[in-house]
Amino acid sequence: MKAITLFLLLAASPAFAEAPVVQLYTARAEGSLTIGADGRVLDVELASDVNLGKEVLAGYEQRIRAWRFEPILENGQPVNAKGLMYLSLVAAREEGSDAATFAIRRVQFLDPPGAAPDPNQARLKPPRYPQNAYSAGAGADLVLLLKLDAQGKVLSAATETLELLGVGTKQPHQKNLAAQFSREAERTAAAWVIPGQEPDAVVRVPVRFSTERMAGWSPIAPQPLELPEWAVLELATEQVTELSASGMAAAEQFKLLTPLDGA
Repeated sequence: MKAITLFLLLAASPAFAEAPVVQLYTARAEGSLTIGADGRVLDVELASDVNLGKEVLAGYEQRIRAWRFEPILENGQPVNAKGLMYLSLVAAREEGSDAATFAIRRVQFLDPPGAAPDPNQARLKPPRYPQNAYSAGAGADLVLLLKLDAQGKVLSAATETLELLGVGTKQPHQKNLAAQFSREAERTAAAWVIPGQEPDAVVRVPVRFSTERMAGWSPIAPQPLELPEWAVLELATEQVTELSASGMAAAEQFKLLTPLDGA
């Protein structure tokens, strides 16, 4: 999973002018793509389990077709390759405006499923939904940073990033809601076992708390976090393995060269 931070570059305003309020929205989509021997995208199929709008999905497919990858090699020769992809989408809109800008924040590439199940595939129990947060109509997208022992058991867990879902920019009690989600995710992750990793490996696992009320585009509110010292030190080494929410490793051969923000 590759991630970017979305920076909204607002035009300079006159002195003392009030900056516009920008609300961010997120949605998810998935699909497949075929990469040619030269690293160009030959084909892409994108879908979502909710109605994001045909024009919106078509616009994202057009953007994906412009991506460039490092050529994938087999026996030293570049080949065509097909993979699965899971996308985190973002839209930004100024308060009172009908216009929005769209971007791709994160993408994870996975190999197509094989004929037989992988015996080393992790089965990660999802965390329980905090009752108070559920009653408040709030969800969360967060990323856990996990340090494993030689058997794949979780030694330490920390929330690296967290965004509240279904929460407006001005909604109160955001800090308390974020703490509930972070605490429950880390508590559940402490009992996980993720096989197939190197001893003392550090992995990154996305976790999502959502309900049917958050289908489609859902408002988000990013939350500030303070990482523990061990997590800061591990991130400095840049030796972090990206996993899916189920514990499946990302396909390392898909190396995207195009920035996700299109820059």
